[in-house]
Amino acid sequence: GGLASSALPARVVDWGLCHHDQRSCSKIGRQLAQCWRSVQAFEHQRGHDFRFDWLIATRPDLQFLHPLGNLRGFEDDRIHLNFAAYSDVADSFALIPRQFAAVYFQPWLHALK
Repeated sequence: GGLASSALPARVVDWGLCHHDQRSCSKIGRQLAQCWRSVQAFEHQRGHDFRFDWLIATRPDLQFLHPLGNLRGFEDDRIHLNFAAYSDVADSFALIPRQFAAVYFQPWLHALK
């Protein structure tokens, strides 16, 4: 699929909605939650109100055949993601303005429990 832009609702991920052939669903959730915690820890460690402007979440098994391009070309009032027809949000790629990072990552935090 192509890139779609969306504002995601703040909600808890229901692992029961994962497809039967997606056994890695909860592991991916844990990895995204850990990514979010690492970003927050790094920003806190840097101090002085340091915050990233954008975050990119991508699976390590993807190969990008073309450069993403200049981030200034993307609207920063929405999350840009690769939409998958079989789920609400694809786990393969997301370009996230920092102001919406919690909206994207927070639902995954319960996967760490």
